Amino acid sequence: MTDELWITLDPSLLVGIPEIDQQHRRIVHILNNLNAAVKQSGESAELTARLFDEMIDYVRFHFRNEERMMQQQGYADCAEHTAAHTRLLEEVLRLRADFVSGNEFGVLQALKDWVILHISSSDVRLAAFLGGAGRAPAGTTEHPVAR
Repeated sequence: MTDELWITLDPSLLVGIPEIDQQHRRIVHILNNLNAAVKQSGESAELTARLFDEMIDYVRFHFRNEERMMQQQGYADCAEHTAAHTRLLEEVLRLRADFVSGNEFGVLQALKDWVILHISSSDVRLAAFLGGAGRAPAGTTEHPVAR
């Protein structure tokens, strides 16, 4: 078996805000774990469902954190970006049902696609606004399980 990661964040997907980049890495890490668990035929549906729920929980945290940054800094596209977050979460919740019904690989590919697309479009624009100055705005937080 190879140690190659399923998803990697190449430099073009790093937005220059360390806190956001770290959170994106955590989301990718969870998705890589979920993909690995699905590939292991001996892994239970319970475990993979738990990993999926962990991903949902962390994405919610990440979106709240970005939304707080946007509000604090007066980001002009805040409403549009927040609406995109809402649509993405709704889609993830729909995908969860497909995932537990046996369409694991189709769902995983959809998740991979939206993570990369959202980072490369919406989050890159947000980071450009925030300045990518190497520091997060005051009041942002770290998720308790992110490492």
